[in-house]
Amino acid sequence: MPVASGLTRPVFVTSPANDSRLFIVEQTGRVRVVHNGALLATPFLDLSASISCCGERGLLGLAFHPGYASNGFFYVNYTDAAGDSRVVRYRVSANADVADAASAETFNWCGLSMGGMETRWIALKELDTFSHIGLLSGGTISREDVNTTPNFRKKVKLVFVSYGSRELAGNGGGRRGGGPGGQPQASPQEITEQIKQEGVNAVFYVSPDTAHEFLSWRRSLKEMAPLLFKD
Repeated sequence: MPVASGLTRPVFVTSPANDSRLFIVEQTGRVRVVHNGALLATPFLDLSASISCCGERGLLGLAFHPGYASNGFFYVNYTDAAGDSRVVRYRVSANADVADAASAETFNWCGLSMGGMETRWIALKELDTFSHIGLLSGGTISREDVNTTPNFRKKVKLVFVSYGSRELAGNGGGRRGGGPGGQPQASPQEITEQIKQEGVNAVFYVSPDTAHEFLSWRRSLKEMAPLLFKD
C-alpha cells in the first residue's frame, strides 16, 4: 500500500513511539515526513550536501531515542563526502516537523556501511580515531585482538556486535571459519562474552527474524546510538 509519492530513493520508514507521523529516509540525504497522509514539502532534515551516494552509501539509517517525546533526540547514519561512516545525534526544533540542524553531535564510527572484516581491520589500526567499534551484521573482536592490540582497553570505550537471527541460525551460530587446529570456533555471543571478561565494555544484539541485510543494520543502529551519546 503506497504511503507517499514524490520521494527520491526512499530506503527506510520509521516513527517515534506513539507518533502517527511517518519519517521516510531518502538515500540521497533527506528525511521526509508524512503527516495525516500528506508528504510535507519541508524536509525534517536535509543532509544532501554532506553525504556521498549511492549504492551502499548515502543516508542509510534513522533511529529515535526511546525518550524522544521528552528529549527530542534522534540519530542518523550516513557516509560523508569522503566516504566515512558517521553517526550524528540531532534534536528536534520548536517545530515538531523540522529538526534543529545546528544541534548536530558527531561520532566518527567504524562500522555499518562496511563489512565486518574491513571494520575490524580498520578499527584495530586506528584506535585513536575509533574509540567505539560497531560490528553490525557480521564480525567480531576477539580476546586475542584485545590482548595483542596496544592500549585496546584504554582506548576502546565500546564494542557493539550484532547479527540478524537468521544470519546466526544459517551460519552455524554466526561462526566465520574454524578455530585453531580446525576446531569449531566460538560463537559471536561467546566471543563477546569473553572480551567482556577481559574488561571491555561489549554489547551483543540480535535483530529478530532478519539476515545479513540493511534492516539488521538499522535496528542495530537504534540499539547502539544511545550508547554513544550522553543525554
